[in-house]
Amino acid sequence: MAERMITSAYMGLFAARIPSVKYYDALPHIVAEYNATTHSTHQLAPNDVNDDNSLLVFNRLYCKLIREESAKAVFRVGDKVRINVTKDIYSKGYEPNFKDEICTISKVIRCVPETIYQVRETDGEEILGLFY
Repeated sequence: MAERMITSAYMGLFAARIPSVKYYDALPHIVAEYNATTHSTHQLAPNDVNDDNSLLVFNRLYCKLIREESAKAVFRVGDKVRINVTKDIYSKGYEPNFKDEICTISKVIRCVPETIYQVRETDGEEILGLFY
């Protein structure tokens, strides 16, 4: 997103025929022009986006992602799993990669692009965080 803004700013400098050495003098004008330009992604200028039409803008930007098929769930609620141990680069290769405790999947959350899982310990206590 930032790279796109920088490219647009350079295009504004080029269109205004401003020497690139003194671009900072024209920067407020270029930013105002950019914010008044209609964007092709959401068909609105950034100046026109407000709380009233924020849902419309969100749908235009992310509706395709929401409609996409999320990854199929490998596990189901109630399945027994083990949690992966986080290792650093100095860990020994012969040490186990998973914790000894067996946990249970308590919730399956289908998201794009990964399906994520909430996990519960054997005593019923929820483990903080989500896993994929």
